[in-house]
Amino acid sequence: MANLGAAIVRQFERGVVFRFGRLRNVRDPGIRFMIPLVDRMWKVTLRTVTMPIPSQQVITRDNVSIGVAAVAYFRRVDPVKSIVEIEDVSAAIGQIAQTTVRNVVGRSLLDQVLTDTETLNTRIKDILDGLTQQWGASTSCWWN
Repeated sequence: MANLGAAIVRQFERGVVFRFGRLRNVRDPGIRFMIPLVDRMWKVTLRTVTMPIPSQQVITRDNVSIGVAAVAYFRRVDPVKSIVEIEDVSAAIGQIAQTTVRNVVGRSLLDQVLTDTETLNTRIKDILDGLTQQWGASTSCWWN
């Protein structure tokens, strides 16, 4: 329907409009009219997305091999950045979350991993937020 000059943006979405390939503006929820064949709208959901991080073997700092699985949550907070700055924000966050969990757990002692999970979760979240902020997303990650 967007090619006909009208689109419906739902409450949990924002519509990012490009005119002749250049960023025009962000449209709020409701029925939105555009110039046919000139404007293109990309709808971006602002809902929280849950992404399982597959289980993987991690070697801790004291050379103990453990299995780690995680869940990453992210939400797009800037619809323009999530389209313009990166091609696929979901895939990028999945890969960066997997790498970050592996690195943070790998730099810790087994005793730390078992007793101090809140501190490790906070460290992982801080690293992910620092990396994904430039993509217009806010993240969280929990592992076990």
